[in-house]
Amino acid sequence: ALLGNAALRNRVLSGDLGAQELAQMDSESLAPEMLQAQRKASQAEALRSVIAKDPLLPVMAAKSAPGAVEQDWRDGSYNATT
Repeated sequence: ALLGNAALRNRVLSGDLGAQELAQMDSESLAPEMLQAQRKASQAEALRSVIAKDPLLPVMAAKSAPGAVEQDWRDGSYNATT
């Protein structure tokens, strides 16, 4: 793990990261920064893909904006609000 992670290796060698702290770190903390960023992006994308969108939200938002286009979520039709 240390060979592929220069930042972690440097922290250990400089004494900035002690043995006790190193031993208590989880795999996410031990990963190189680029891998941590990739994992964070993947988790965010997965979360976005599973969040259900509330079908009432567009209707409620449209009613608060005069002249906006309102979607009737029951049959998919669009109604102009006045």
